[in-house]
Amino acid sequence: MNVHNLFPLPIGFARLGRDLTEKELSFILGQDKYANQGNTTSVDRMILKNKELTDIREFIEDAMVDYFKTVHDPKGNVALYVTQSWANYTEPGQWHHRHSHPNSFSSGVFYPQADRSVDNIFFYKS
Repeated sequence: MNVHNLFPLPIGFARLGRDLTEKELSFILGQDKYANQGNTTSVDRMILKNKELTDIREFIEDAMVDYFKTVHDPKGNVALYVTQSWANYTEPGQWHHRHSHPNSFSSGVFYPQADRSVDNIFFYKS
């Protein structure tokens, strides 16, 4: 886990270390969707609970634990857990709107498909 400080909030980066399987990617791309501000979003707000994404969920949960232990070094019996998970779909010419997660201790993003030359994530502090 590489940790970088920003605002001065540390941000963790982890790599899955493999390509998604055809089954995983097909499942993600095949979700029912609704129009969101700038792009589309899966109707399923607990997408990681699906058996098709078991390995991805385990990777994300392991990365979450690693981040939590590295950054916060908890002394008691505390744990993070995923409260929601969904997929966003952004086609050329679309964007992901600026937003916040005020009810979350920590938030994460997993990119199943991204092109480093055009796909970016931006963080803002109000």
